[in-house]
Amino acid sequence: FGEDLPAGARKRLEWADRLAAEAGSGRGGERGVLDAPASHLALPGPGAESGSLPGPDCHSWRVRIDDDDDSPFSGKSPGERFNLFPVAYGDLVLVSTSLRVWAVDAFSSAVRWKSDEPPGWDAVRRGEQRQENGRAIPRSEFFEGIDRESLMIAPAAAGGIVVAALQIPVTQLGNTLYQGQIRITTIIPDRRLFAFDVDTGEVLWRHLPPPMWDGESGSFTERMRVAGPPVIAGTRVLVPVYRPQGRIDYHVACFDLATGAYLWSTSLISGQVPLNMFGRPEQEYAAPPLVVEGGRVVALTQLGAVAALDLFTGEILWESLYDQIALPGANGFKPGARPRIWKNAPPVVVGNTVVATPSDSPDMIGLDLATGAVLWSVPHSRLDDYRRMSYRANLALLGASEDTIYLGGRSILAARAPGGLATGGAPYEFRSSRSILSTYNDPSRLPRPVLGERHVLVPTHDR
Repeated sequence: FGEDLPAGARKRLEWADRLAAEAGSGRGGERGVLDAPASHLALPGPGAESGSLPGPDCHSWRVRIDDDDDSPFSGKSPGERFNLFPVAYGDLVLVSTSLRVWAVDAFSSAVRWKSDEPPGWDAVRRGEQRQENGRAIPRSEFFEGIDRESLMIAPAAAGGIVVAALQIPVTQLGNTLYQGQIRITTIIPDRRLFAFDVDTGEVLWRHLPPPMWDGESGSFTERMRVAGPPVIAGTRVLVPVYRPQGRIDYHVACFDLATGAYLWSTSLISGQVPLNMFGRPEQEYAAPPLVVEGGRVVALTQLGAVAALDLFTGEILWESLYDQIALPGANGFKPGARPRIWKNAPPVVVGNTVVATPSDSPDMIGLDLATGAVLWSVPHSRLDDYRRMSYRANLALLGASEDTIYLGGRSILAARAPGGLATGGAPYEFRSSRSILSTYNDPSRLPRPVLGERHVLVPTHDR
C-alpha cells in the first residue's frame, strides 16, 4: 500500500503514524511537539546550533527569485530593505517572496519547485478586481502599504510540510486620494497561512476568507491577518495575527501542522500605529516571529508589551509592559514618523532571561522568563558612543551568547554582562567593530548580519 503512494503522501502517512504512536504513549503527543525538528526564522542563543563559517574553497551559487517584474520584492523597488529570510531544511533552501514559496536544492541550486500565487492574483492582472467606484485596482497598488523597513518574510518547515504567510488580493477600501493628491486610504496587505508538501510543492491546506468577504464576518481563521513569520513546535504552527479595526488587535494563534485546523488563540493587546489626518494607516503592522522556549511561547508585540503563553493551551503566563516611544500625530496630511531605534527582530532567550529590542521602545530590555519581571533595561543613548557611524541606523538584534548580546548596524556592537546574562545580569561593557556598512546612504536599508558559531557574517554590496 505505502509503496504505491507518492513520496509526499508517504511522508505525511509516516508523520501521522508517528503522531498516533506519541498519542498512545499517554502524553497526548506533547513529547513530539517539543522534540520534533523544525526550521524557521529564529535568532541564535547559547547552545543553539549555528552555522560555521564556509572555507575559502567553498562552493557558492546564486538563484534569482524575482521572476515576476511586478512582485513586491522583485529587487526593482527603490524601497527594498532586505525583507526576505531563507531557511534551510534538509537539503533544501526555502524562500518565500510573500506571493510564492521557492524550494531550491542547497547543493546544486536547482529549483525543485515553486508554488503558484494565491487565488485571485490572475483576476487582478486581468483588471477584474475593482474598488467600490468601479475602478480596476492595479496589482502594484496592493503593495503600497508594505512596511519595507520592518516586515520579515520567512517560511517554516517540519515533518515534510512547509508553512508560509502569503499575501492574498483582498481589500474592502482600495487606495483613495482626495482631489487626486492627498492620501485617504491605503490597501493594507492581507497575508494568510499556506502549507505545502516539501517534496512536491503540493498545497496541503490554506487559510482564506470566504468568497465576497466583507472584512468582518467568518471564523477566527477567516478574519485574522498574519503579522509575522510562522514558527513550528512539533505538530503546532504558531503565528502572530491581528485585526486592523481602528487599532491593532494582536493575538497569538496556534494551528495543527498537518491539517491547518485551529487549536487555540489568545488576545494579548490592542495598540496603535501612526495614522494620517483621516485616521487611516498608510503602512501595515509588522510583528517579529514568536519564540518557543520549552513549553512557553514568547511574544514581542511591538505594541508596548512582551508576553509568555503556554504552548499547549494558550494561557497567558505573564505579560509585561515596557516604555514606548510616543506615537506621533499626523504630519499635515500624512502620518507622523515614529523614530525607530531597533530593527524588527524576535527576542532571544538566554537561560532564564528574555532579551528583547522592541521597535517601539527606546530601550533594550531583559525580562525574567518565568515571571516576566523586568530585570534590566539599556537605553539606546548608552550605546551612542559605541555605535560609531551607526547613529541614525536602526540596530538589529543578532543573537546572544552566555554573557554577550550582539547587535548590528553600520558596525557590529557587543554588549557584555560579565556576570552572565542567564542569571539576569545587565550588560554594561560595550565594544564595537569598525564601520563596515558605511557605504549605505539610507540607514534603514542596511542588510542584516548573521551571527554564526564564532563569526558574524555581514553581507555587503558586492559579496
